[in-house]
Amino acid sequence: MTPFPILDQLSLLLGWTYFLAWSISFYPQIILNAHRRSVTGLSIDFVLLNVLGFLCYTIFNCVEYFRFENPDVQLNDVGFAVHALVLCCVAMAQVVVYSRI
Repeated sequence: MTPFPILDQLSLLLGWTYFLAWSISFYPQIILNAHRRSVTGLSIDFVLLNVLGFLCYTIFNCVEYFRFENPDVQLNDVGFAVHALVLCCVAMAQVVVYSRI
């Protein structure tokens, strides 16, 4: 909490706005893959690095938020990290299941 409650509210609003904007950005690729039943043109390295990166980001945010109660890490940060990790795992599952031709 800052001595300026309006800044806390602004931070909260911007945090959930970024959560929504970035979360929405993951869906078009997953939907396209599912519609085509193919991952043609999708870099497997990109998907794998995203899974690894968001796994680390999720661990960091969860530890900071739940264990250390770091005020700089907010619930929207944890929510985004977990959501992004789940969607990256869905994309990785699509890479395993769908055709790459």
